[in-house]
Amino acid sequence: MKLGIGQLPAEPRFSQVAGVGLLADISFTMDIFIAELGFRAELELLLMAKTGALLASLVAGIGGYMWLRAASNTQY
Repeated sequence: MKLGIGQLPAEPRFSQVAGVGLLADISFTMDIFIAELGFRAELELLLMAKTGALLASLVAGIGGYMWLRAASNTQY
């Protein structure tokens, strides 16, 4: 937006875009992929890495939901 390449539609606010960014936690698949590569021989570490990635996605989803709830209640 600042570079003039794209622009937001008239209705959405930047705070809503930030909330959707939290919901779109795309790192989940990369975390699992890298954990598989790094901890292939050590199953206990692989399980911990996958559990951490799952919990991070859960936190991001809940955080995104709460952020969007709060952003929809405030008027700028």
